[in-house]
Amino acid sequence: MRHGMETGFAERFRAKMVPQLTANGARLLGAFVSEHAENTFSRLPVRAGENVFIVVVGFGDAHANYRNDLGASPAWQAVRQTMQAASTKPAEMLRLTPTARSLLR
Repeated sequence: MRHGMETGFAERFRAKMVPQLTANGARLLGAFVSEHAENTFSRLPVRAGENVFIVVVGFGDAHANYRNDLGASPAWQAVRQTMQAASTKPAEMLRLTPTARSLLR
């Protein structure tokens, strides 16, 4: 996302995308924006100048059906195009599995 657009982007995400996600059975687990503060923990490498928005969504067992349903939704496509216009790079989707000790199990 372009620098300086974090707050507006997060608000648009909450207003427009979250209802689309939850209407199709997803659970929003978290949404995070870059924090532009000095790194006070030098052992943890931080990429200064990066500006990202990360969303974590839970799907249960129906992830494939969920992606198909969203892909076929004109409302989702319109919202996605609007949000992508504020981005400097294409959105990436990673499918992750909770570890054995995860509270998400």
